[in-house]
Amino acid sequence: MIRILGSLEIRQNDDWRPLTAAKPRQLLAALICRSGSAVSVERLLDEVWGEHPPATARQLLHGYVATLRRMLGDTDGVALVTTPSGYELVVGPGGLDSLRFLDLVATGGRLLREEQFEHASATFAEAIACWRGDGALAGVTATLAVMAERDRLEAALLAAHEGRVEAELGCRRHREILPALDRLVREHPLREEFRRQQMLALYRSGRQADALAAYQDLRRKLVEALGIEPGTPVQQLHREILDGTGSQPAHATPWQLPPDLLYFTGRADELALLGARLTSGPAPVVAISGPGGIGKSALAIHAAHAVARAFPDGVLYVDLHGATPGLSPLEPQAVLARFFRALGLSAEQIPDNRDEAVALFRSKLAGRRLLVVLDNAIAADQVRSLVPATGESAAIITCREFPAALDSATHLPLSGLSEQDAIGQLTALVGADRVIREREAAAELVRLCGHLPLAIRIAGARLARRAGWALQTMVDRLTDERHRLDELASENLAVRSSFDVSYSSLADSLDVRDLAAARLFRLLGLLDGGDLSLPLAVVLDGRTPAEVDRSIQRLVDGQLLSSTAPGRYALHDLLRLFARELAEQFEDSTDRVAARRRVAGWYVATARLAGQLAAPEDPRCAGDTTGALSLSGDRQGQQWLESERPNLLAVARGAAGEPEFAWVTIELATILRNLLDINGLWDDMAELADWSWTAARTVGDRSAEARALNDHGGANIRRRRYDEAARQLHRALAIRTALRDESGQAATVGNLGLVYRHLGRHDKAIGYLENALELRRRLGDRTGVVRTLDNLGLVLGDAAQPSRRITCHEAALSLVRQLGDQRLEGLVLSNLADAYRAGGSHARAITTAREGLRICREQRHRAGEAEALRALGTTHLALGDRSKADEYLLAALRIDESFKDPQ
Repeated sequence: MIRILGSLEIRQNDDWRPLTAAKPRQLLAALICRSGSAVSVERLLDEVWGEHPPATARQLLHGYVATLRRMLGDTDGVALVTTPSGYELVVGPGGLDSLRFLDLVATGGRLLREEQFEHASATFAEAIACWRGDGALAGVTATLAVMAERDRLEAALLAAHEGRVEAELGCRRHREILPALDRLVREHPLREEFRRQQMLALYRSGRQADALAAYQDLRRKLVEALGIEPGTPVQQLHREILDGTGSQPAHATPWQLPPDLLYFTGRADELALLGARLTSGPAPVVAISGPGGIGKSALAIHAAHAVARAFPDGVLYVDLHGATPGLSPLEPQAVLARFFRALGLSAEQIPDNRDEAVALFRSKLAGRRLLVVLDNAIAADQVRSLVPATGESAAIITCREFPAALDSATHLPLSGLSEQDAIGQLTALVGADRVIREREAAAELVRLCGHLPLAIRIAGARLARRAGWALQTMVDRLTDERHRLDELASENLAVRSSFDVSYSSLADSLDVRDLAAARLFRLLGLLDGGDLSLPLAVVLDGRTPAEVDRSIQRLVDGQLLSSTAPGRYALHDLLRLFARELAEQFEDSTDRVAARRRVAGWYVATARLAGQLAAPEDPRCAGDTTGALSLSGDRQGQQWLESERPNLLAVARGAAGEPEFAWVTIELATILRNLLDINGLWDDMAELADWSWTAARTVGDRSAEARALNDHGGANIRRRRYDEAARQLHRALAIRTALRDESGQAATVGNLGLVYRHLGRHDKAIGYLENALELRRRLGDRTGVVRTLDNLGLVLGDAAQPSRRITCHEAALSLVRQLGDQRLEGLVLSNLADAYRAGGSHARAITTAREGLRICREQRHRAGEAEALRALGTTHLALGDRSKADEYLLAALRIDESFKDPQ
């Protein structure tokens, strides 16, 4: 166990021992300030040494970590965990005194709100007793992180003192608490809550004059120090003392808020916004919106607990049943009647007339600081009469659709949790040990849950009840898309039911526009990608762009679709599965197949057109573009391919195993192969080739099977998996030889030459490439001749034949200029420049490389650009100009790293 509420101490052999070594102490403090989260090595270096760490700081840091593990008895690294970026301290409430203290403060607050004053007072006293000495983390250097943690803990300590005093007042021990209050007021002369409590205790002890004097003393100090008057609660108590009503019970206030979630994690930015907005300005209202299962209610309740002390007159809460299957939304009049009863009104005092009830409610809020939480609202009309109109009360609304008609409301839209927060929620549910043991499975589990809090909560709850299950067991169960929503159901919680509330509001409507939107939502489930554009939706739906756009906007408003950029929309993975279930249930199979055919044809035609615009010399992009999206210019073609690449890959993957749609995968693999290659997307290239092989086998297309194997081999050459590439290429060559496909043989033989070059078998590589060159020339494939000559030159350079290398590259350059293929010319120039450098012709190397660099940049040929930069860098290095060499080589390295292929 570790203690920080005082000096930093570690428990060893039943004794508390201070951590006297300064640097390990600072390191442990930095980890404690972020306990439960990974802290990067860079952040730790800054926390321990500041702006000027020594050259050996990283080695020293590792040594200090080992020291701390020994002191903590953490031989297995379970408490002080090594992470990919740094370290993480994992401690439970019993392992750190500050966590126990905060837990006691929270418990005391709950007991106080429940008016269990005796228990609350004892709990707050126990919390205060956790503190030793002069402040938290005494003796630790005050870095920003340390100061923030001190401020947080000391604010909680003041809250504990306030809570204990309030509980004592609730126990009617007014005289007994006055000495403690006098001390607190001396130590915190401008803290208004202590003064308010002091005034109340004095008044109830029969010392009205002293209570009024305490008010005047506070007012004078506030005016002198800050130029402000006391706040509303103090002024209200002052008036009550003057008119003799200050002896009313201290807790005649409503507290309807449900218990805070035990395992709430994340949402730090949203909580900060809520805290700031709810406690400033007149009658603030915040509306939290988002799709079902996103955690709106949990955030609202957690935030309400966090700011409750700013609302001394109480908290009103109601679930309006706007998202509860089987229950009708509550009417405003019924809600007002509930609130009136909570505020102490009898049935006879509650008006039957709605306008009168609204007016009375607003008069009851006047002069008070009440927080109103309106959970699961369905429309603005339901909540308009329930929110404060003026004064210092505030309201939180949760809703699926933002009530735009509430002009005064601040909109807080929610999306899925970050990966870190999602794993944090899972950790809180299943325990840190299980997550630490299976970090990769934990990350995959929350990904399969779509980072949706409700889904993670259900999966985590199921795992918590099954201690013998590995996290991977749940991952395996969620991997099957057909049954994922079935797995995400537990007791009275289900992701499917949460989604159905939003969908049913459209599908059960009498408005034909809502029915059309519901049908579009079902059809969206047929898409393989999670991202879509309006033109794609038009192709899928079959109606006019204006009609489809209206339906899309209805889905966005209903939180069934999210707008990611102008004209682009995203469908959450779990919503896509829900929509697919609905499509299979309500859409005719013929209509489903027809919609998929339209989408597949549109993607293939538009990808082909975009490829023709981006790389007009690429023969793989030749073909019919009927029905394609209208595109013009190489830049527009390239932009479309970049934005749609994830969807194109998803379509190819989804169609691969279906006989009716396998042609889509084969066509997309053919069109995209070279475009992926020149942009360094070799993992995508390999996956696409693999899916294309599956598609070819599905329909028995041997030629396409050989092309897929050849392309996969080419991708593996780029990824430096040479043995795997050789096996694939030999299989491709065998098929192409059997089919007497000489053009295909030439491509595969050339690729084998590259494989054996990288394996260091230069004679074999030269032999394959010379065979490929002969085939290319016989077929009249001039572009293939250029590529083969260029590759042969590279191998000859490796084989220490510089003259032959230059001859090959120069011949390739002469021919490519005849062809007018500038994209290929840039790459040939880059390789020729390196050949000149190797032959000692440095000036020619620099001139040639600069020309190659210019062309590659104009053509947006990233791989060629990296080669040109590398040629310039190595040439300047040979000339002894280290500064320029570093500049060029680092630029090349940045491109390589963007390809995930550092050299």
